[in-house]
Amino acid sequence: YKERPAMGTMLYAIEIPGEGGNTLFANAYKAYEALPAEVKRRIDERKAVQVYDYGGGVLDRKHMVKPEEGVSFAHPVARTHPATGRKALYVNRLMTHHIEGLPHEESERLLALMFETIERPEFVYEHRWRVGDLVLWDNRCTLHARRDFNPEEKRWLRRVTIEGERPR
Repeated sequence: YKERPAMGTMLYAIEIPGEGGNTLFANAYKAYEALPAEVKRRIDERKAVQVYDYGGGVLDRKHMVKPEEGVSFAHPVARTHPATGRKALYVNRLMTHHIEGLPHEESERLLALMFETIERPEFVYEHRWRVGDLVLWDNRCTLHARRDFNPEEKRWLRRVTIEGERPR
C-alpha cells in the first residue's frame, strides 16, 4: 500500500500471549513458480492496486475500502526481486483490491487463485514466538500475517523496517 514498501522487516519478541499470535510467512517465489504458465502470462506485465485498510478486521473482499477512499498504490502482481532476478507474487488478501486493466470478474478469479496458491501449507512457515526471538525477512519475496490471539493478553513485538524501492 506504500509507494516504496519496506525491503525487509525485523520483529523482536518482548512479551507474547499464552496462546495464538503466531506469525505466518509465505514464500512468494514458490507461489509464483507454482502458478500455471497461462496465469503467469496473464499477470506478468500487470499491476495490482494495493489499498491500506488495516482497521477493517474481517478479510471480506466485498467490504474493502475503495482505492479512492484510502491510501493506495499500484504495484506489479509478480514483482522481480532486484537482487536475485526471480519473480515473486506480490498480492495479498488484506490489501490487494484489484488487478488493473482486467474485468472485475477476471481480476477476482485470478486473485482468488493467487491467494489460494500463496497460502498453500507447503509454502508457509508458522513461527511460534518465544520471548527473545528475533525474526528478519525479505518483504520482496515473503508475505506475512499474524494469527489471532486473546485481546486481553499482551503481544509486544518491536519492529524495525528497512527502506525499500518502488517494486518492478
